Amino acid sequence: MRHILVLTTVLFCSCTSFFTPNFYPSNNNMYSLAESILAESNKIRKQNNLPLLAMDKKLQKIAVNYSKDMAKKNFFSHTDPQNRKLSRRLSLSGVKFLLAAENLALISKGNFVATEVVQAWLESKDHRLNLLDKKFTQTGIGVVVNGKGHYYITHIFLQPTSR
Repeated sequence: MRHILVLTTVLFCSCTSFFTPNFYPSNNNMYSLAESILAESNKIRKQNNLPLLAMDKKLQKIAVNYSKDMAKKNFFSHTDPQNRKLSRRLSLSGVKFLLAAENLALISKGNFVATEVVQAWLESKDHRLNLLDKKFTQTGIGVVVNGKGHYYITHIFLQPTSR
């Protein structure tokens, strides 16, 4: 039986300018920011004696694509304009799972610091539950910036099916 946890809580953070706002700066910068979020997330999980999250390339691609979709279509929600939630997006990509959740963040014209994003998630009940759920072992993180300098961040958490 497949369970899915999709939260409707939305997180907005505001900061100051970081990049010259080009749509989708170099992938290296975005992957570096995603890795920083993963490192900070795992630091918190380690402090709470939880298993560390492993970056999964397929989940990362799904997260990046969702962040791109939000940036291009100018929406910020756990449900896309086609009314697809995380469970549907994962299924369409062929991902099998027992439990999945996602945290989103939108940073307006921001000097993006991973510690601040993760801290904001920790201060939100539902985001905190996702971050500290011991069942989650895999993750994918997508960071995209649009032409206005707004960062769209998708952090997917997954408990895979046993093989």
